[in-house]
Amino acid sequence: MASVKSSNVSVEPFDGRGDFTLWQQRVKSVLTREGTIKALKVKVQRTEKMTDAEWAKHRKNDKPEKLSEEEWEDLKDMATSTICLCLANNTLREVLGLTDPVDIWDKLESRYKSKSLTSRLYLKKRLFGLQMAEEANFNGHLDEFNKITTELESIDVKIEEEDKALLLLASLPSSFDNIVTTFLFGKETLKFDEVAAALLMNETRRGGNRVSNDGQALVAKGAGRERGRSKERGGASQRFKSSSKSFRCYYCDEEGHFKRDCLKRRKEKKDGKTPVTAVAEGSKQESEEDLFLATTKSLGKSDWILDSGCSFHMCSVKE
Repeated sequence: MASVKSSNVSVEPFDGRGDFTLWQQRVKSVLTREGTIKALKVKVQRTEKMTDAEWAKHRKNDKPEKLSEEEWEDLKDMATSTICLCLANNTLREVLGLTDPVDIWDKLESRYKSKSLTSRLYLKKRLFGLQMAEEANFNGHLDEFNKITTELESIDVKIEEEDKALLLLASLPSSFDNIVTTFLFGKETLKFDEVAAALLMNETRRGGNRVSNDGQALVAKGAGRERGRSKERGGASQRFKSSSKSFRCYYCDEEGHFKRDCLKRRKEKKDGKTPVTAVAEGSKQESEEDLFLATTKSLGKSDWILDSGCSFHMCSVKE
């Protein structure tokens, strides 16, 4: 659908399915640039009991003193034209026959921005039920949150600043629990703008990627052993030139081959057995300052050893 250009400002025609509140704001901006926004200002709101003659009389009183009757009519016609050009065919049909911009504006508001109890219930259900998915992007979630709160405020439903901040925090997935706890710790009140800005900064820092609550998985590559050998063999360049016997398989703990070439591992896979990762009791190659876990039992491939105080979780399975 082609957008309407007016005064170098592009407005997408409203077809009844987009965000009516944002469309209204854009049209008002266009009318302001054109100098016709005064045509939408009224001193008395029209009621259902008011006749057309009474309404026409009130509209005459809305005329700015500096304008003549003819200039006032031209101003209203220009505003009407701009509004109609910003409507799609289906919505334009709903206001055919209306010539006063206020009448068109009110008709559209009654259709797409109802202040009824049903509308308030629907929007509040959307707000209170809004939950960000674990893998979703926070920027999109915040945009949806702002859209709902803006629609509520446009129908005279006021949401307190602190309530908005708390509702936003409550809509976050469990992977944000640590951040939420940080926000709430030692504070008596919250400001929505501060919370939103901090969450956006966190999103930028993490590159927009969601990390599940299970933690981040790293592949342990025996950094301690490499540190110890680097001192003995003169660094990385000499280490890679050493014989294949210096390499140790992380699967069977034998020297001379890598895990990917392990015959024992291949045989167990071929026989349909569940591969079991052996956890070493210790290693003579470890340097004295290394700290490692010692255990006497074997762990299944899918078993984990977790520490609640660690920053990352490590997995022994490279794949």
